[in-house]
Amino acid sequence: MLRLATMQDLTRIMAIVQATVMEMHAYGNYQWDEVYPTEQDFASDITQGDLFVSEAEGQICGLICINQTEPAVYADAGWTLAEKALVLHRMAVDPDLRGRGTGSELLQQAETLALDGCMAAHAPQPYGGYRHDPLCADRDRLFQRPAFQRL
Repeated sequence: MLRLATMQDLTRIMAIVQATVMEMHAYGNYQWDEVYPTEQDFASDITQGDLFVSEAEGQICGLICINQTEPAVYADAGWTLAEKALVLHRMAVDPDLRGRGTGSELLQQAETLALDGCMAAHAPQPYGGYRHDPLCADRDRLFQRPAFQRL
């Protein structure tokens, strides 16, 4: 089940993030560390209504921030889509709970929001697509499905 995250979820969110950081470092990906992302990043996402969590059996399994904010580092990504797009940030699935479709469920939420154009603080209007961090090659396998096209 997907839902918007609440401040009460922060402890579990940070536990998933810490486990993910340890795993990322184990295979040489240092994009996330003790400096980024922080609990404040997720608190801000929650306040903005941009952070979604996936729950199963009463436990948060994964999370994703979905909004329209493109960090400056994305400027050189070479997007081929000039239309307005949703941007995916800070996606993580508990390493112990992977293989249950949580990542796909989180991406389905992004796709639904992009197609419906329904973000809490934004006027309904379909988006041309969505973008994820161009530096996260490890997540690319989630996007290698017929419904997705590299832009």
